[in-house]
Amino acid sequence: DTDLETSVSVLKRFLDDQPTVPWDALLYVTGQINYGGRVTDDWDRRCLMGILNRYCNPKLLEDDYRFSDSGLYYAPPECTFEEITSYLKNLPTRDDPEVFGMHNNSEITYAKAEAGEMIGTMLALQPRESGGGGGMSSDDIVLDLISELEGQIPAILDREQAGPKTFIVLDTGLISSLDTVLAQEMVKFNLLIRKMSATLKELARAIKGLVVMSLELDKMYNAFLLNQVPELWPSFATRKPLMSFFKDFLFRVEFLRKWLFEGQPSVFPLQTFFFPQGFLTGVVQRHARKYKLPVDELTFQNSIINKESSELVEEPEDGVFMEGMFLEGARFNRETETMDQSLPNQMFTALPPVHLTPAVNFRPDTSVLFECPVYKTSDRQGVLSTTGLSTNFVLAITVPTGGVHPNVYIMLGTAALLNLDE
Repeated sequence: DTDLETSVSVLKRFLDDQPTVPWDALLYVTGQINYGGRVTDDWDRRCLMGILNRYCNPKLLEDDYRFSDSGLYYAPPECTFEEITSYLKNLPTRDDPEVFGMHNNSEITYAKAEAGEMIGTMLALQPRESGGGGGMSSDDIVLDLISELEGQIPAILDREQAGPKTFIVLDTGLISSLDTVLAQEMVKFNLLIRKMSATLKELARAIKGLVVMSLELDKMYNAFLLNQVPELWPSFATRKPLMSFFKDFLFRVEFLRKWLFEGQPSVFPLQTFFFPQGFLTGVVQRHARKYKLPVDELTFQNSIINKESSELVEEPEDGVFMEGMFLEGARFNRETETMDQSLPNQMFTALPPVHLTPAVNFRPDTSVLFECPVYKTSDRQGVLSTTGLSTNFVLAITVPTGGVHPNVYIMLGTAALLNLDE
C-alpha cells in the first residue's frame, strides 16, 4: 500500500509540474525505485518492469490502445462519470489469464498446484494403520519399498576405475577443468549413495524393533508413506516424488559412470549435475586456459542446435553442447527456429541441444532475443548466494523471438527448467 501511495503521489507531481508527461522518468521511479526497491532478484525486477511498461507508456493516450488481446480492458476516452461506471460494471467478474499477459495453460498449472497441495494435506492427515480389510500394514508397505530401493542402489563411483580418456594430466600439470567437475560431482553422489544405503538398512532394522526409531528415521518412514524424498538424504534439488526421484538419481549416476569409463561425452545433460553452476564454471575455466583469457571477462553466448542430441557425435571446437532443458510458458518452434506460444494443454516442451560458448564481455541484443532464465526446479526460487543470485538459478540462454517483442515472453512467465515435478 505504501508503494502504491508513493507512486500515485509521484505521478500527480509529474503531471502537475511537467509540461509533458516524462514517461521514462515515471517508469523508472515507479518500477525501479518505489516497487523495485523491495525486489532483490533481477529476473523478478525484469518481470515487474515488463508488467508496468504495458500500463505506463505513451500509447496509453491513444483511443485504440488495449491492455490485453481481448480488447476488453483499456483506458476509456474522456467521458462522463456514468459512462465510466457503466464500463467498469460491464467488465468480466472473472479475469482470464490473458489479462496478465499469460497463456491459458497457466490455469492448468494453478489448478494442479491447488489440487496437489490439497491431496498432500489429505495424505499427511491419514492414519498410519488401516482399519482392517486384510490390506498391507504401513510397516509392510515401507519394508517392501526399502527392499525395492536397496536392490537398485548403484555401486560407488570409484576414481580408480577411470578409463584412459579421463583425468588425463595436461602439459600444465593439471587435469581438465571438466574432469575436476566430474571429480567433485562423484564426491557428492557417493555421499548420497552411502547415506541412502545406510539409512535404508537402519530404517528396516528400526521397523523390526532391532534399533530405536529415531526422530530422523520416523520422518523418513512418513516420507516413504507419502512417496516423498526423505530430508535425511543429501539430495540434489528436486520436486519429484520418491520413485521418480530414484529413477532420476539412477540416470544421473549412470551418466557420470559412463563419463568416468569412456571420457567426456559430446553432449552434456545439464540436469544431471548436483551443482550445474560448477559445471559452467569449468567450461569457462577451460576456455580461459585454452586462449589465455581472464576468467572474469568471459560470459556465455549460445545458439540453439535444431537437431537431436544423438546427431551430435563430436564435441564442438569451443564450448559445450548441452541438453536436458524444458521450456515452460512457451515452446521452441523447430520449423521457424524461434520462440513461439505454447500449444493448448502443453505445459512443457523439450528445448533442443544448446551450444554454449564463452565469449569476452558478450552482451545479447535483447530487442530481438529473449533472455530465458534456466532454473533447477519449477520453484524458480532459492537462497541468495554470495553472488547475489538465487541458488536455483543456473544461467540465461538467448532464444530468437522471430520479430515478437521479448516482453511478450516475459509476461508469459517463460523459463527453462532442468527438473520437472513428475
